[in-house]
Order: sequence, then structure tokens, then C-alpha cells
Amino acid sequence: LCVVGCNQSAPPAAPRVATTPATPAIKAPTVSPPEQTPEPAVTTTDTPKADGEKPESPPEPPKTAEDFVKHGTQLLRKRDNVGAAKAFEEALKLSSDERETHLLFASATQSRGLELAQQKKEGESAEWFLKSAATLRQMREKFAPLDERETGFLMFAFYNEACAHGVTGNAEKALAVLNEVVDLGWSELEQLDEDEDLKSVRELPN
Repeated sequence: LCVVGCNQSAPPAAPRVATTPATPAIKAPTVSPPEQTPEPAVTTTDTPKADGEKPESPPEPPKTAEDFVKHGTQLLRKRDNVGAAKAFEEALKLSSDERETHLLFASATQSRGLELAQQKKEGESAEWFLKSAATLRQMREKFAPLDERETGFLMFAFYNEACAHGVTGNAEKALAVLNEVVDLGWSELEQLDEDEDLKSVRELPN
């Protein structure tokens, strides 16, 4: 899956975003959610059952956290980001001790947010970006320090979180999150002057 920031821009290390947002801009990180590989096509043919042979039983519904993670991973590979997010959310309710489950949930919600953003459904996409960022914040608090891959994903997700706050009228919060993005280690600051999702940030009083 090739994805970029909320306005389809792309990123990288760090001066701090000024509290007067009309100047340097932020560019969205290039790190994206883990790539989703489509399931190979499977061709099936109905074969008659031998006399007396019992039909195959339907698969058991997920019950454990591990079951939900497996189910969610299958859905993620099929690009069913909504179904995958629900499965990973159930897994986290049963056990929040697996950092990879947090990443998978964040990936599914981030990908769904990007789908909606590409459809120009900014309000709906904002909800998914905020979910993604929230679980990554929980993961950072629970499992710090994060590795390079995780930190890169945080930059990407937090940028989209800032955009989500920007399009929903919370410019102050958007600016605070942009400062977090910069603190995570990225410095190309041209995007803030261009990204329409951050227009409310640019309009903040000096």
C-alpha cells in the first residue's frame, strides 16, 4: 500500500514548529502503515459429497485475542480496513499487552482514514486518523522506547492527526500535534503553507 499524508504529500528531522504558524510548513512523513498484501485468488469448484459424508463445518468465530488478530490480519490483506480495525479492537479489549496489535489497529484505522480522505470525506477520515493516533499514543506510553519503524509510523500518524484537528476546527490542538511531529525527528517545513487541511492553523493569530 503506497500512502502519504492527509493531503497526499510526503516526509522526514527537526527544528520546532513556531507558535506563529504562518511561517515554515510541515511536510508529511513518508513512512506508511505496514504494506497490505492482497490474498492470492483461490479458485474453488463444488464437488459432490460422497454418500454419508458430512459437510464441512463453518469456521469457529474468533474468541481469543490471538484469534481476533489472525482474523484481522486476514481482513487487512483483503483491504477490508473497517473489518480489520474491528477485529484488532476486540483483540486489544481482551489483551493490550501486545505492541504489534496496537500497530495493526493503528495501520487499519490509518488506512481507512486515507481511503476516506482520498474520497474527499474529510470529516469521516478525521475520526479514523484520531483513532489511529490515540492507539499509538497508548503504545508509546506502554512500550517505550519505540524502534525506528514505530517512530516513523508515529510521525506519519501524528501528521494526519494534526490534519484531522485542522479540518474539524481545532487549530490549537493541530499546532500542538505538529510540534510533536517535529520533535519525533523531521524537519522539512514547507507543507504547512500549502496543506489545505491546516488552513485553520495558518489563520491562528500571532
